[in-house]
Amino acid sequence: MKNFCHAVALSLSLAVAPIAAASPTLTNFSDIWWTPSEAGSGYNVAQQADLMFLTFFVYGLNGQPVWYTAILVDQGAQSDGSTVFSGTLFQSSGSYFGGPYFASDFAVGQAGTATFRGTSTTTAVLTYSVNDVVVSKSIERQPLRSDNFTGSYVGGTSDITSACSLANRNGIVSEEHGNFTIAHVGSVMEIRSPGCTYTGSHSQLGQVSRFTGQYTCTNGGFGTISFFDLRVEPGGVSGRYTGNGSDCDFAGNIGLGRRK
Repeated sequence: MKNFCHAVALSLSLAVAPIAAASPTLTNFSDIWWTPSEAGSGYNVAQQADLMFLTFFVYGLNGQPVWYTAILVDQGAQSDGSTVFSGTLFQSSGSYFGGPYFASDFAVGQAGTATFRGTSTTTAVLTYSVNDVVVSKSIERQPLRSDNFTGSYVGGTSDITSACSLANRNGIVSEEHGNFTIAHVGSVMEIRSPGCTYTGSHSQLGQVSRFTGQYTCTNGGFGTISFFDLRVEPGGVSGRYTGNGSDCDFAGNIGLGRRK
């Protein structure tokens, strides 16, 4: 892989040069992606900032595995709200894995192009061409295990209102900081913040999760909420959310550090 990356470094630097610095709010699509009805094939996506490296596990005309990789660069915001990465598709060959490595066996060349269009944080359309054959697949993150969010945290939420019944309430920023606790058993999940309680159902979507349910707050607020792009790691929890209260919609972010 190191040699492969060296081999395409020049073409990559030329591709990246005109692109602006990546937005810190760009969705990270790193995961295993697949079409659920097509077991045995799929795509590994590794993303750092505005750059994607893809490996394909697909098959050729003879039904045997074929090795493709792609390096894709973020193309900026799209009018339909999707996130698009596009670039070059490569095919490489090298030494037999069960024997010694010979640098002279390694060869890499452009096989076509590829475009990854993220239609949500968990779904995408991958389009690629090889020797004038164009393939388009609707793909999604592939779950392996269900994460568990149970724990004690410190952090906060921040959101902004929209679509309010009274126009002068649009654009109000609400923030909450302090100690949070999460209880998570099976698909049932509850988040308790200093002022609100969120209860609902958890679903695993590849490396990220979704938590959808209701909330009630000590100030009398209540409504529905959906946390998405949720990630839990040794350091804590991060994600985004949208919701609806009695007179406004809202959208925001959550970030929690795990307490020792």
